[in-house]
Amino acid sequence: MLDMEKKVTNAIMAVTGQFVASNIYFTTGHSEYDATNFKSFLTEEGYKCESVNIATAGIPEDISVLISMAPREDFTEEEIEIIDSFMDNGGKYIFVSTPGMKNAERRDLYLKEWGIGLNYDYVIENDKNSSLGTGASIPIPVPKLIEHSITKKIINSDSIIVLPDS
Repeated sequence: MLDMEKKVTNAIMAVTGQFVASNIYFTTGHSEYDATNFKSFLTEEGYKCESVNIATAGIPEDISVLISMAPREDFTEEEIEIIDSFMDNGGKYIFVSTPGMKNAERRDLYLKEWGIGLNYDYVIENDKNSSLGTGASIPIPVPKLIEHSITKKIINSDSIIVLPDS
């Protein structure tokens, strides 16, 4: 399905000079999450998405935002210094974590300097009425919705909201 209004609006803004595409670079080299759908969404919104291995290429000059999508391997000391220098010079860096990420000493120490701590905790739901069972014996959380103008239609529809990665 095409979102024609969005495409036309972005085209008008680009032609009139009101929209300047930001260059978003995703780090590679650390077994990062693929994020193909996220990149497609950003591209449809007018952003330019590229990948960069900062260990070999450094930080590109045309970068607007650097994103690390749930890296499963640690950064080298040199890569941490590259990111740190980028941040010290006003760069924007987004770090995305996911459930099941493993401890990475250098990355975790660097994030801690910025006030970000990863605890590697799990939340376990003991109420069987608040989760769905799966064939793999992995319960999936099902939130209890509170009556609100936003949730009213969902509650009245008897739909179930499933949050498998929450």
